[in-house]
Amino acid sequence: MNIFSVLSTGKSNLHEPSMSAMFAYLLNPNQDHRLGRKVINNFLKLSDINKIYKNFIDDKTIKFEIDLEVPYQYKNKRNDIDIQIKILDSSYNELHRIIIENKIKQGAANPKQLNSYYQAVINDKNNDDSFNLKEENLSVIFLTPKPNKGLKDEFDNLDIKNKVWLYWNNEETEKSQL
Repeated sequence: MNIFSVLSTGKSNLHEPSMSAMFAYLLNPNQDHRLGRKVINNFLKLSDINKIYKNFIDDKTIKFEIDLEVPYQYKNKRNDIDIQIKILDSSYNELHRIIIENKIKQGAANPKQLNSYYQAVINDKNNDDSFNLKEENLSVIFLTPKPNKGLKDEFDNLDIKNKVWLYWNNEETEKSQL
């Protein structure tokens, strides 16, 4: 069952923030869903094209901090990251950060948005923790319905190594590992 496909069908008024909130809830092993680390570990496995997460998957000492609508400033403009995952060691020191841009409509593409979000996070000067965020410690996951030209342009405009595009449709996910 693909919960995103189920919830995005029909006549319901489903909005991106609601979908992101539900997904973040499922990803968070500390929530009351009783799934523990299954969802986050499977999501990291699915997203681990560049083998960046291999040391975090199934490591019980790793902690996860999952936040919604995280605000960052870039070029005097606010950029809200849909879902942010901080991967922490047992002492709560940050090891890696993942930002997820979740689109629920194919027409919501903005060719500059994903790159602006990445730039806002990587250039954040107000980061109040001691983690020195570098390109190798930051990855972007683009979560969308089936691809189209607008979404492809948005993804392609982000010129970094640590990015992956996942589609909600399981059959399409195989093709998303660009």
